[in-house]
This record gives sequence, structure tokens and C-alpha cells, in this order.
Amino acid sequence: MHRVIFRLDLSQLGFFDPRMRSVVEPGSVRVMLGASSEDVRAEGEFVIEGGVRELTTADIFPTRVEVDSV
Repeated sequence: MHRVIFRLDLSQLGFFDPRMRSVVEPGSVRVMLGASSEDVRAEGEFVIEGGVRELTTADIFPTRVEVDSV
């Protein structure tokens, strides 16, 4: 068995709003992991708090992933 850890920067949750600004909005985020969208094997949820945050290209960071043997 392995444990996979995703360390998401807030910028990874951004999207373009109707004014075409790259933003991150507060709210619940549902995460699902599996072999496919029809084979979800684990799921969770977390909450983004605070106000709307507008992102610039300097705010965007890659996602770090770690895989450990359990």
C-alpha cells in the first residue's frame, strides 16, 4: 500500500471569473481519487476561507506530490 500526498498551493485552485481574472474563491472543495471517474476509491473535502483572491502569474506554483510506502 502507498500513501500519496498532494501539497496544493492555493493558486492551483484558481479559475477565470466572468471578467477573465484568475481568482480563487472561498468555499468547499471536494477531492476524489481513483483509477477513473467511475472508480473513485477515496474522497475528502476541505474549505478555502477568506475573500476572493485575484492571482497574477507570479502567484502560480506547481503541485508537489510525494509517494510513500505505508
